[in-house]
Amino acid sequence: MLLTEIGLCPVLDYCVNCRNRFDVRWQETYFSNNAKGLICRDCQGPFQDKIRLTNETAKCLTDSKNITSAAHAALKNVEDLLIRYITDMLGRPPKMAKYILNA
Repeated sequence: MLLTEIGLCPVLDYCVNCRNRFDVRWQETYFSNNAKGLICRDCQGPFQDKIRLTNETAKCLTDSKNITSAAHAALKNVEDLLIRYITDMLGRPPKMAKYILNA
């Protein structure tokens, strides 16, 4: 993934605050651009920019093998989240984002 190569890949396998590994049994999962990754239910309070993720969206983010069997809504959520994250990192939307978001 390009974000990994340039050192901007978000943390997707554990809570960026408490470092607890992601588990599909987490009751609530959030993502924060400012924190640059996943946040568990217990740590989400101070992160004003957090976005609550569905379980299926969180599973797709944490393990790409889940993408092949994911519902369209979960895939759309993953796309939207990653575009929002990249936009925040760049300070502007990626040029191709308009084509992805309108698909």
